[in-house]
Amino acid sequence: KILCLRFRYRTCLWPEMYGQSGCNAQSGASMYGSMRSNGDLQAFDFQGKMPVTARTPRKPLNLIALITCFCLPLLIFVVVFAAQTFTLHYESPRVCMLLCSILLAFVLLLAYFAYSAVVQKTAGVQEPEWYAFVFATGALAWVFAFALGQVNFEVNMQPFYDVS
Repeated sequence: KILCLRFRYRTCLWPEMYGQSGCNAQSGASMYGSMRSNGDLQAFDFQGKMPVTARTPRKPLNLIALITCFCLPLLIFVVVFAAQTFTLHYESPRVCMLLCSILLAFVLLLAYFAYSAVVQKTAGVQEPEWYAFVFATGALAWVFAFALGQVNFEVNMQPFYDVS
């Protein structure tokens, strides 16, 4: 004999065994040993197995792209910040600006790669998310390194270089 009780948001079905209920009356959640609710049974076929189309296979993680997305913006930040902060900026500001401009051109090249990857995604050739992410983080790294390096140079390093 199967007993059907309806709670606020959930209907629980269970056999009436040993005088115990299969649902927690306060939360409406199934307790251990009770049958699944009707909503959970919809994803299963008649034998109780998951259909083949229920899960999609995961794509393998691209480890090289992940490392590149972390290290490349970090490298851009370190080089631009160091160029803006230390003696290169004090002794030859034109060379410092040239180095920062070259790195900005590299970031813009990353923007081109991201754009072309988005355009080619319709053909299914590449994953543009990695390119877009490395461009966005590289651009942020360049902007913050340039601004913070300039502030650090003017506040801390230039008075030191002027004294010595």
